[in-house]
Amino acid sequence: MKNSDYTDDQVTRWRRYVDKCLLLSWKTVLIIAGVWVLSVVLHKAMYGPFSDHFGIKDGLGSDHVNAIFQDRNGDLWFGTDLGVSRYDGTSWQTFTTNDGLADNRVPAILQDRKGDLWFGTWGGVSRYDGTSWQTFTTKDGLGANGVPAILQDGDGNLWFGTFGGLGIGTEGGVSRYDGASWQTFTTKDGLADNRVPAILQDRKGDLWFGTWGGVSRYDGASWQTFTTNDGLAGNHVDCILQDRDGNLWFGTRAGLSRYDGASWQTFTTNDCLVAYAFCSILEDTDGNLWFGAHCGASRYDGTSWQTFTRTDGLADDEIMSSLQDTDGNLWFGTCGGVSRYDGTSWQTFMPNKIGLVPNAASTFGTAVIPVYFIISLVYTVIMKPDEYLLLSRRPILIIPALVLLPPALYRLFYEHYTRAGEGAVFMILLLVIPLYFIISLVYTLRTVGKRLRNRAS
Repeated sequence: MKNSDYTDDQVTRWRRYVDKCLLLSWKTVLIIAGVWVLSVVLHKAMYGPFSDHFGIKDGLGSDHVNAIFQDRNGDLWFGTDLGVSRYDGTSWQTFTTNDGLADNRVPAILQDRKGDLWFGTWGGVSRYDGTSWQTFTTKDGLGANGVPAILQDGDGNLWFGTFGGLGIGTEGGVSRYDGASWQTFTTKDGLADNRVPAILQDRKGDLWFGTWGGVSRYDGASWQTFTTNDGLAGNHVDCILQDRDGNLWFGTRAGLSRYDGASWQTFTTNDCLVAYAFCSILEDTDGNLWFGAHCGASRYDGTSWQTFTRTDGLADDEIMSSLQDTDGNLWFGTCGGVSRYDGTSWQTFMPNKIGLVPNAASTFGTAVIPVYFIISLVYTVIMKPDEYLLLSRRPILIIPALVLLPPALYRLFYEHYTRAGEGAVFMILLLVIPLYFIISLVYTLRTVGKRLRNRAS
């Protein structure tokens, strides 16, 4: 049928139909906008004005801070999910793949004896001499391109803990680089597992490798592995530290373990720890031990424990990294920014975005959370599109919030572990469509259906 075949009355009816569909869509948008404004007003009435923070506009690459390091000049380096940021105490500078970084996700940083900086990324390891960049990957001899741990031993060799892939232990291992050649050690050589997120050299010179299958000690000739059968709290070991008394501490997914060379002792939530899954361990100049977990930080003075969370000033309860700078300040890298603690007060560097409402979800419940609070919850869990979402965090609250995300394809990672640290990570691909689009589409299709039925009758 040609356009000329339509009568004036038919054209008028179609125009009215299109106008009605557009009006329904705009009504939906206006309703959601009204709820948003109302939520902001409620937030200010309940929590006061929004807090001022240092954020991305000030130079921090991302709010997800995986690693912290202070170089010999005193500058602080923060490995984030959107590059590595340098902070000199006044200004920020961020380096990304556009500058020469292998990948923008940076879980490890180290400065070698020559002063060169090494950045472990999920696309290889990059060396920066202050002027130029050089990247090493599996093509050069690296065990895998995921590098969550770096260490330089007493002989000057660089060790890289690699990570082949989620749930895959058939590639990766630990790679040694002497400045000229590479050598990789795997389970075939005696390593507990080929996924290595932590490395430490003790005072005797032995190397310890935290893996997803236990912790392995290497004395340069032979290997020895410790697991839950020997007294380790869990076989998934994410961090290692040797304290001033010579004790070794291992942060696992099932608690903390202390090893004095002869016996093991395990600390869990029953000992007043904030959680049982740990990502970082730090000993400050006073001898206090700080344990960063998924629910805050625990300080241990050898006798008693004290816990710090967002209510005390942390940017976020999920701590990924920690460091004490030369001035004595403690820095905690979290999934919501980086926090500095001087022993008395907290200062947070994080994205200056509306929506970080402490405990809003647990206070109001899923049934009565306004749109603003739902987006606040999403912001604390979603890093960015096509990255990851841990469904194990508040799973009941996350599902209804997904429909309010921008349209994008998300990779959802669900972690499941036993208290012994055994388990796996599952990935699900999810295409998210925003709620207002779904509602508008439903209204439009319903109207079209009615029109077609009326025409048919």
